[in-house]
Amino acid sequence: KLSCTLSELSIPIGEDAFRFENVTFLLAVHICSCECFLPLGEEFYRLKLLCDTFSPMKGSLSFFELESEELPLTISWETDVEGNLVCSRIQGVFSGIDASFHPGEEPAALFGGVKLDFSKVRKIFSPRVYDALSSYDIGSGYELRGKLTLDTINFNYNFSGLFSGKQFEAMGYAFKTLLSQVTFTKDAFACSDVKISDSSGIIKVEKIVCEKEEEDWYLKAPHISLEEFRPSLLREIGRKLRPVQPLVVRKMDIEDFTLNFSDPTSCRAKGKLSFINSFKRGHSIFDIPADIIGRIFGLDLELLIPVRGNLSFIVDEGKVVFTDLEDSFSEGGRSQFFLAKRRGDLPYMDLNGDLHVYIKMKQFVLFKFTENFIISINGKLDNPKVHLQRKKRFFSS
Repeated sequence: KLSCTLSELSIPIGEDAFRFENVTFLLAVHICSCECFLPLGEEFYRLKLLCDTFSPMKGSLSFFELESEELPLTISWETDVEGNLVCSRIQGVFSGIDASFHPGEEPAALFGGVKLDFSKVRKIFSPRVYDALSSYDIGSGYELRGKLTLDTINFNYNFSGLFSGKQFEAMGYAFKTLLSQVTFTKDAFACSDVKISDSSGIIKVEKIVCEKEEEDWYLKAPHISLEEFRPSLLREIGRKLRPVQPLVVRKMDIEDFTLNFSDPTSCRAKGKLSFINSFKRGHSIFDIPADIIGRIFGLDLELLIPVRGNLSFIVDEGKVVFTDLEDSFSEGGRSQFFLAKRRGDLPYMDLNGDLHVYIKMKQFVLFKFTENFIISINGKLDNPKVHLQRKKRFFSS
């Protein structure tokens, strides 16, 4: 037996260079092994390489999480009749990856699946990729199932199959189900027939394409549709559901969606939506202040509430800018609503869901009290706050 230990070793793999620490080599008859520690981000991971040099050569590479009782993620390989390295099995758990791929009838192809918790997976990526995944709060609940082909010579891969999610996490919220067809390689990613179903609404996307350009990944989706979206039913991770609110987006169509993953403010799109904002309820104690205001000032608060409308918008520079509000009326059509600018700026919502919306009214009944006010909508999309402001003060501020 021969053994050798190095305190540090750097090895180029593809376009990257990896630094290994406390590297130990062991050589015996027909068997050689190597153990080391790999620093990734703020974590250290243990790697173990085993190789049986007896013809045909075979071996395995295992990834261990320190202090974990799970079976390590192990990639088994062997050489074919032409001496090429072929991956024969992938099995185990490592940093949010729970994989199980086995050989099938097709040569050089593995079949199976992998469950993904991106809140852990992102820790093993470069700081640039880690920051991009963190920006969108992509977490657990995802799974890939299908065919995986590995090119061990060029360090490339190809996957085709199903991409699904169950109680999956994204953008700080938990959603019920996701299902789509997917194919991807090292430099390209494509989804088709995407459907997200949740109590808050249904999202459908015919096609999504992600491509790598230089160091950045770009996403493009020609058309996205959203149906029966209820913002108050969005489930924030770790929080209880809020009371159900009446706002429902009946239909939303988004066109020409583009995004650079490394920069959330790079998102570009345009779209239209139709909404309703009313449900029937019984009389309650909370109506008393409204009754008092109505008796004193002769003001019917239903005049201030848009119960339907069509809204056009564009997405640019980290904002959803609302460009036009059409066919928007109160109950009974007694008031009509229009978007109002403030300091020359159109109403908008930022990427955190914070609303900055201002609406003016045209009434078909005469109430002097309401003529001098602008409706402002602030707060979060799933919990908006509505206020009245005087027109004079609003436009001069």
